[in-house]
Amino acid sequence: MANELNSYNLPGIKFEPIEFTPVDIEKVTIDPKYEGQKCYGVFLNVYDREKFEPVKTAVYILYTLKKMYPTEFKWRTAGQDRLWGTDRVRLMIDEGKKPEEIIKSWENELKNFLKVREKHLIYN
Repeated sequence: MANELNSYNLPGIKFEPIEFTPVDIEKVTIDPKYEGQKCYGVFLNVYDREKFEPVKTAVYILYTLKKMYPTEFKWRTAGQDRLWGTDRVRLMIDEGKKPEEIIKSWENELKNFLKVREKHLIYN
């Protein structure tokens, strides 16, 4: 998965494969899923936070998870839709749309928002 994510050449971030074993952490988690079992994942190494685009990166991660693990990947629908403020991202990923197409789909709305926001900024 790290190789796949790195192939997108996203700005400011590198993905590194990791191994970990979930354990109880006092006041954080009790009986975590896969407790005591070796698990594999991806570490997100943000090396240039000025270039890093977290929202776009999230689209690529979700797209890649769905593409690589179509039967295991499951949405927590209400949570995802609440985080995005819409069901559009989830539905477009389910339709097989590419990340670039998903990101492009909100460009006009973003431009309009930035125009409206401009007159309310206190500092430049």
